[in-house]
Amino acid sequence: MSKSTSAPVAKKVSKKSDAVEVTPVAAVAAPVKKAVAKPAAAAPVAAAPVASSVAVEAAPVEQKTVEQEISGLITTFQQQRDSAVAAIKKLQQLQKRYNKDVKEAGRRKRRSNKAADENGVPKEKRPTIFTTPVTLKDPLCTFLGKPKGSQMTPADVTRAFSAYVDLKKLKDAEKGHTIHPDEAMRKVLGVAADEVLTYRNIQSYLYKLYVLPEKKKPATQ
Repeated sequence: MSKSTSAPVAKKVSKKSDAVEVTPVAAVAAPVKKAVAKPAAAAPVAAAPVASSVAVEAAPVEQKTVEQEISGLITTFQQQRDSAVAAIKKLQQLQKRYNKDVKEAGRRKRRSNKAADENGVPKEKRPTIFTTPVTLKDPLCTFLGKPKGSQMTPADVTRAFSAYVDLKKLKDAEKGHTIHPDEAMRKVLGVAADEVLTYRNIQSYLYKLYVLPEKKKPATQ
């Protein structure tokens, strides 16, 4: 019997040049991306609570009667009338005040015109009986504490009596012009008990106590 001989298996040797170089997966590094900082998200704003609408029932309108409406109108017109009357009174007061101021301004202007001449030079005041010294009678001198035969102007005598009234508190509290003379004042002035003495008629009593100069009689032709 013939022995079967197996053909020799040739071993294939691969060259290094033919071998494929395999790179390990772990060795290949993936490209690193730069982390970009994102802006922080704004905190959520809490929404204001919306009040729930509540249905309000309208109040019933009160119906007025005709009589009530008439009464209300009368009241309104009365108030308007009172306001108009008050305004008219105020205007009348202002008108009186205005007229008084105008008159006083006219008097001051006339006095200034009389007191100065055409060139504006002040004129000398003419002496009057009220500013001219006169001789006092003895009873008046004694009352005023002056020597007998003293002379004073009627204006100064009037001031002396006014000071006496204020000192003795002889002026009426309610009627400012009325004087309640005491015994000494009543005696020197010759005021009777039933006569009323005031600042307006006291001059008529005082002039009896002056020695006035005699009036010149007109020359007869």
